[in-house]
Amino acid sequence: MSRDDTRVFIAINEGRVVGFSSNRRIGDELVELSGIIVLESMTGVGIGSRRLEYSIEASKGDRYKVMMVKTESFNDRAVNFYLRNGFRREATIEEEVEGSNVELVKFVLPL
Repeated sequence: MSRDDTRVFIAINEGRVVGFSSNRRIGDELVELSGIIVLESMTGVGIGSRRLEYSIEASKGDRYKVMMVKTESFNDRAVNFYLRNGFRREATIEEEVEGSNVELVKFVLPL
C-alpha cells in the first residue's frame, strides 16, 4: 500500500477495518479503481458506495479525466453496482489471473 501510484481509502466501524477502496494511476488522465472490498457481514449498508465516492472525489482532485474499473463478467452484484453508479460498459476482455483466463467487463466513468 505504500506505492506512489496507489491511494487507499479505508472504512472503519467500531475500531475495525470493514472495507476499503483503492485507486491506481494508469496515466496522466486515467485512474483505475483497482478494488472495492467490503466484509461480507457489512455488505448492503453503504460502505462500498461511500468508498466509491471517496475514490471518485480523490480522482477528481488529482485531476484525472477518466476512471476505469474491471470486474469478472459473472459477478452480477459488481456489474450492477458499477452501472448504477454511472459507469458505462466499455468492453468485455479476457485476462490471465493467477494462471487462469478470466472474462472481465471493463467499465469507464468520465470524471
